[in-house]
Order: sequence, then C-alpha cells, then structure tokens
Amino acid sequence: HLFACVLGLETIGSNRLDTWMGTFGYCQPDGISEGGERLADCVNPFKLYINCVHWALGTICGYASYPENGPYPPFFSDGDYERFTTLEQAVNILILGIGAIGWAYVTAKFVDVIS
Repeated sequence: HLFACVLGLETIGSNRLDTWMGTFGYCQPDGISEGGERLADCVNPFKLYINCVHWALGTICGYASYPENGPYPPFFSDGDYERFTTLEQAVNILILGIGAIGWAYVTAKFVDVIS
C-alpha cells in the first residue's frame, strides 16, 4: 500500500500529462486552461490505486517495472518519448532497492527457520 501511494503521489506537483500517468495512458489532454496550461482528464482514483498496487507489488517481486497501459492512448508532451521523469526514475529505483532488501530479509528468515 505504501509503495502504491508513493507511485501515485509522485505525480503531484506537475502536470499529470507530463508524468507516467500521461505516458502510460492514465490521463489524456482535456483542453487548455485560461492560464495556457494543458488540462488533464485522468482515470478515477480507485482505478489508479488498483493499478499502483499492482505495479508496486510487481516492482517489489521483480516482475513488473512498468505499469500496465491505461484506457487512454499514450501521451508524450513536446515529442519527449521518455517513459518516466528523472524524479519518477529515482523513486522507482528507491522502491526497487527497498523491495530487494525486503525479499532478501524474508528469504533469510525462512532459511533461518528451516536450519
């Protein structure tokens, strides 16, 4: 749950179209605001939470380093084809490291109990 919340909250503070939510189709352009900023139409919070939990568990277990594609077509702003921003990559690396340490700890405990 904690990692899923981190993955979802890392998109706050910038336009969600410029984050993994736009890249993987969880937000789509929805016009322009009066200030000239792109507006985003994103999936409902429950669907986003379920995807983030799935992605977090996949990241911890080592089988999913990317989220599943969302219901909208992928959106790349300004021709930038990077899947993640630098901050998102740093957070994902941190989660991968914590997950690896967690699995090593659990495995060591199982081995300790068996022996």
